[in-house]
Amino acid sequence: MNTLTVLALFIICIFLLREFVAYKRILFLKYLLTPLITAAILIFPVLSLADNGFFLYAFLIFLSLLFALIADVLLMLEEYNYLKSGMIFFYVRAYLLCISLFYLCKLYVVEFNTLGIYSSCELFLS
Repeated sequence: MNTLTVLALFIICIFLLREFVAYKRILFLKYLLTPLITAAILIFPVLSLADNGFFLYAFLIFLSLLFALIADVLLMLEEYNYLKSGMIFFYVRAYLLCISLFYLCKLYVVEFNTLGIYSSCELFLS
């Protein structure tokens, strides 16, 4: 199996274990496993950056996942109410994802135009 398959299976197992401990209300393990899921997903853009060098799209995805990790940690704490702070971090994450989508779309428009192919992404950027 390749690295991505092993990582995907690891994330699924951690998620199922996290759901079980959340159901059983074992807070210590819930607090450990919840950020571990997002941290494991963070490995995907890190591997992309390591393989392909610096690429703005992968870096923006990495930053958005980092903000999602912070928001997850803030929102999982049951003893405190960090809803506003968590929502701010999720808002920044969504904003970064939109920027990365438009950046990727712009790259494909430039690449398709050099090949003489036009795409629906041009609707967003015109």
